Amino acid sequence: MVKNKIRLVSQRYNQHEGIDYTKTFSLVDGLEAIRILMYYTVNHRIILYQMDDKSVFLNGVISEEVYVKQPPGFEDSKHPNTIFKLKKYLYCMKQAPRGWCDRLSNFLLKKGFKRGMFDTTLF
Repeated sequence: MVKNKIRLVSQRYNQHEGIDYTKTFSLVDGLEAIRILMYYTVNHRIILYQMDDKSVFLNGVISEEVYVKQPPGFEDSKHPNTIFKLKKYLYCMKQAPRGWCDRLSNFLLKKGFKRGMFDTTLF
């Protein structure tokens, strides 16, 4: 069985700071946060799992208005000049990491987790 997958990817190189976005964001765990996590899991005999989700950035909800044109080869013949307003981020958008981090942080805070005092990536 052959699987054909398609991914709608933004043209990140066409995004210009101040026009298409105002800030970039990179969520990076500090070495101290990783040490605290390892120390806690070892001392409490907790099994620690790691996962990598390739589509995680698609779950961030957009807080600003973002519009895209139809990708080449997938234009609607009846409406070739139609543009679309996005509700969620696309792959390679500069705003996608911030949107996902905001959504994950809000979820964890609602579930009773507290943000770390020294490292805000640690809950």
